[in-house]
Amino acid sequence: LFDLDHTLLNIDSDHAWGEFLISKQLVDESAHRSRNDQFYQDYVAGTLDAVAYNEFVFEFLSQHDMSYLQAIHAEFMQQVILPAMRLKGREAIARHQQLGHEVVMITAT
Repeated sequence: LFDLDHTLLNIDSDHAWGEFLISKQLVDESAHRSRNDQFYQDYVAGTLDAVAYNEFVFEFLSQHDMSYLQAIHAEFMQQVILPAMRLKGREAIARHQQLGHEVVMITAT
């Protein structure tokens, strides 16, 4: 089992998604960053309100059709996720695959 955020990636992918939306000017910078940062701080502190966080995330998602979201997701993967992948993580996955092990990536994201 491999965890995604801060294990295979050098980042928290949830928080990075919010920053990506800001960088693309797809959401209001001030309001979105403030809430995104607070939710991340709550997550780190173990006090995250998961329902409130999901409502925050789904607010953007619910305003767009699937083809648009798929295009934005692909861009996010190329620009943010792939560069954040840790080399040692890739090597560990490849090593386990070569040994015939089943590889599972897990995340709360």
